[in-house]
Amino acid sequence: MIFLNKKFNINDNLVFGFGDKKIDFQTKNINERFNLLKEIKLNYSIKNANDINIAELNQVHGNTVLSIEEQDIKKFSRKSGLCDADGIFTSLKNYLLCIKTADCIPLLFYDKISETIGAIHCGWRGTYNDILINAKNMLAGYYNLNLENIIVVIGPGICKNCYTVKEDLYQKFINININYKNYFKARQINTKNYNYISEKFEEYLFDLKGLISDILLTLGFRKENIYNINLCNYENDNYFSYRKNKTDSRFVSFIGKL
Repeated sequence: MIFLNKKFNINDNLVFGFGDKKIDFQTKNINERFNLLKEIKLNYSIKNANDINIAELNQVHGNTVLSIEEQDIKKFSRKSGLCDADGIFTSLKNYLLCIKTADCIPLLFYDKISETIGAIHCGWRGTYNDILINAKNMLAGYYNLNLENIIVVIGPGICKNCYTVKEDLYQKFINININYKNYFKARQINTKNYNYISEKFEEYLFDLKGLISDILLTLGFRKENIYNINLCNYENDNYFSYRKNKTDSRFVSFIGKL
C-alpha cells in the first residue's frame, strides 16, 4: 500500500493513499473493508479504527459528485444501499472516502486551509461528461473554497503507453475541444481478414492522465498542487487491471480525516 502523508508533510489527522492487490475492494468483499482499516490503524497508530466510517459509492462511470455532511450521513449507509455516483466530498472527521478502480484514474483532493477532502473515479466517460467540472463546482461552490489551496493527487491508473482506444473515442473528444488531440497518439496496427489480405486499422494511445491534469489547470487548480504518482496499474502487477485480465477485482484509493 502507498501512504502519502510523509510525502506531503501533512499532519497525522489525515490519512490518504492507495491500496494494491493485497486488498480486493470489489463491492461484495465486506471483510476487505476491515482489512483496510487494520492497515490504516497499523500505519497511523490509531487507537480505535472502529470509529472510522467507510464512505463509498456505487460507481457508474458517470459525472455525479456528492457531499457528506451531517444532513447527508444516512445516504451513505450500506443498509440504505450505496448511492449511484463517482465522486464524494466531506468536511467531516472519521469518514474514509473510498474509490475503487482497475484502469480508470482515482483522484484525491485535500484543501490545505479547511481540510475538506474528496475522491473521484475518473475514467474516459466521467472525463468526457465533465466530472472534473462538477468536482470543481463542489469545492468552489458548495464548500466555497479557493482552488489554489487544494492538493490533487492522481493515483494509479492506465498510462498513455498502454491505453489504446479507437477512432470513435478520439472523435468524441476532439469534437468538444480540438486541443484534446494532443492527448491522443495515432498508430497503425497490422491485421489480416479471413482472406489473408493485409489491412491496416488505426487506433490511438490515449493520455488520460495528461488530459485530466490539463483540465484541472484550466479549471483553476495550481500546477504545483497537482501530483501524479506516475504508476500504471496495467504495467505493474501489484495492481488489478480490467483491460489486462478482465478481472472483477478492484484496488482502493482512500482519504479521510480522523
